[in-house]
Amino acid sequence: MAIFLIGMMGSGKSTVGKILADEMGLPFVDLDSFIENKENKTITEIFNQNGESYFRKLESEALAKSNSKKAVIACGGGIILSKSNRKLLQSGKVVYLKATISTLAKRLERAKNRPLLDKTDIEKQLQSIWDERRNSYETTAQIIINVEPYTPKQITKLIKEKL
Repeated sequence: MAIFLIGMMGSGKSTVGKILADEMGLPFVDLDSFIENKENKTITEIFNQNGESYFRKLESEALAKSNSKKAVIACGGGIILSKSNRKLLQSGKVVYLKATISTLAKRLERAKNRPLLDKTDIEKQLQSIWDERRNSYETTAQIIINVEPYTPKQITKLIKEKL
């Protein structure tokens, strides 16, 4: 069974996913990296050249290919925008890594390759994105972890306890 990590960009899905996969002896799949490798472009290049809807199609295809694997899968922040993706996620365990907007903004202030952020008012942009996605994150997840007070290792331990 797959373990899907969902949450906002900057919540730690890739970092925690690698540790969790290593500790559980499972393969790790980062859907964004998978898409970048397949397309031979960065996520930002895909957004700029082909648009967000094209990227979301690639994201759904990548999820469909990976959902039957026994692996830890770090999903892109917008994976839950599609009802069919939310349904596919239910085939495994879904862990929502929840962080405050201020924490996300601090983590992302120097980040590159974040096509939905234009660096003018990161907190405002993150708040808008979170407002749109919050309900889907919370209703899709079987496990919700507030990442705020914890290190990636501690978050991994909490996930393993709740699985």
